[in-house]
Amino acid sequence: MAKPCRLLVLSPAARNADHARGYRPFGKKMLDEILAEVAAAVAESGMADFDHHLIFGGFFFGQGEPDAALRSELLKRVPSSLVDCAVYRSGEGAAAEAAQRALFYFAFGAGLGGKRIILACDDACGKRPDYPHMRATSDAALEAHLWNDLAMNAFKRIGKLMAERQS
Repeated sequence: MAKPCRLLVLSPAARNADHARGYRPFGKKMLDEILAEVAAAVAESGMADFDHHLIFGGFFFGQGEPDAALRSELLKRVPSSLVDCAVYRSGEGAAAEAAQRALFYFAFGAGLGGKRIILACDDACGKRPDYPHMRATSDAALEAHLWNDLAMNAFKRIGKLMAERQS
């Protein structure tokens, strides 16, 4: 049975779950379509036990400062994020600041490489998170990063199972 990989989506164009599913990072494919194509590609590759992405519904752009429970959930239960560079250029100061704080709580304490942050940017604006991240400049690049994300999560699970068996 596939286990979902929760994905934090931060974009001024994604203010709720429906907006996130319909969000078009590069103006062409909707995020929901991209996630479905990645899940299908993973299934086709013969790795059916790999995860599929599930949009995290606990925080979206435009919400207030994350509370303690949400901060803990972002750190412990959300392994991946997709960040639109428009977050850093938004004229909505409070919303942009809250989104950047949510990303901080998502990444802080996870250790180097502990979380995957994918930055969607196709306009060479130069804006970026202050954390290690992968840059996607097209739907195809985003799909590749998301596929990699699923593969890395599966390898982490396999490693954890192997470690548990040896102890």
